Amino acid sequence: MRSRQGAAAGDAAGKELAMGVRAIWLAGVLLGVLAGVLALVGGVLGVVFAAALLGWALLARPRAAAFSGLLIGAGSAWLLFLARAELACRGFTGPGRECVSPDLTPWATIALVLLAAGLAIRAAGLARRRPS
Repeated sequence: MRSRQGAAAGDAAGKELAMGVRAIWLAGVLLGVLAGVLALVGGVLGVVFAAALLGWALLARPRAAAFSGLLIGAGSAWLLFLARAELACRGFTGPGRECVSPDLTPWATIALVLLAAGLAIRAAGLARRRPS
């Protein structure tokens, strides 16, 4: 009987830990989106805020969940903003008006690296937690 109670307690603790990891990861994603937007739009103050959020990710537990969420959110926000800017520029052209967008390749590359790094860290964290 005690072994069943111990197993039930272990299952409950595992579910609680998993919910905590998910919550930290989701908070990281949301804060990453905010940091990504502010870094693109807010100039130096946005970058300072993004650095402060990086500090949060380094102090949060579990660190990998927070850091991966931050990277995924920031990379996704950058990609969406860059795509939106490109589409707005393409839609603006017409008779008597023209929009020539700058080369966004370096920025898109940085965004893809952030996103890929966040996904890799998240996948490694999930693989580590799975029972064999």
